[in-house]
Amino acid sequence: MIFLASIAALGTATCWALSSIISSTATRHFGAIRFTRTRYLIVLAPMLLLSFFLGNWSNWSLSFYLLMGLSGLSGVFLGDTLLFAGYARLGPRLGTVIFSSAAPITEIMNWIWLGTAFNATKVLGIFLISAGVMTAIFFGKRHGPVHKLESLAGPLWLGLIVMFGAAFLQALGTIIAKPVLDAGLDPFTGAAWRVLVSVVGYGLLMLVPAAITRAEDHGPYTPRMTALTALSGTLGMLIGMTLFIWALSIGDAGIVAAVASTSPLIQLPILWIVTRQAPTLGAWCGSALAVFGGILIVLH
Repeated sequence: MIFLASIAALGTATCWALSSIISSTATRHFGAIRFTRTRYLIVLAPMLLLSFFLGNWSNWSLSFYLLMGLSGLSGVFLGDTLLFAGYARLGPRLGTVIFSSAAPITEIMNWIWLGTAFNATKVLGIFLISAGVMTAIFFGKRHGPVHKLESLAGPLWLGLIVMFGAAFLQALGTIIAKPVLDAGLDPFTGAAWRVLVSVVGYGLLMLVPAAITRAEDHGPYTPRMTALTALSGTLGMLIGMTLFIWALSIGDAGIVAAVASTSPLIQLPILWIVTRQAPTLGAWCGSALAVFGGILIVLH
């Protein structure tokens, strides 16, 4: 069963890698708010169906609804909007490595708010992720002409702020949800409720003056871009999440999480095929350091 769980976790990492690449293209067309709103509207109904057939809503209390709702507002509604805005500005390769900082940020929040102890392994993991992020920023860029998936949209510093903000909000959403998940809430219903709350948030956001909410809206709805948005949600939220939860149910949680965290490395050969440009040595080293740092944190 360990082998099957590892294969499923590897499938999860591959789905997440593909989803980030597809999302970058669609977000640059739609803008982050419109893309994220459309993405979650598409996946909401299938996720609710999964939660009703595979999940369990019977053991929910009011505090569960409130905490998971706050987690959804932080990690999905705000966090994912910034995440995809970051992909649009930085591209999927650099964006994914920067977003890996969510793991050490979560550990630091655990230490501050939940009193979780640090040890040498966690400190080493945080150091490796930080080194990987710095390597990807300063040595990962190709000199000369680059594919549009590797190009920057706007200043680098703004993209970094957006992506680190996404990592922080994702970590905050994880910390908020932790007491509920520790109480035995199944991940299917938790994920579905978080997405439902976020979709309501996007609906309310449409009531805000258009000059604010549509500041990043760019291109119109087209069959190709709508299909890419649907494919991104299907790979990342439906197939990827289902494989991950199934892997957790049959295998060791630490091994599954470690294998699933290899997404930044899996993404590089996919980008090589798509762009026909080999990643730089700095890109490989930065992704590898971030992945190994994440593995140290989750395995411990």
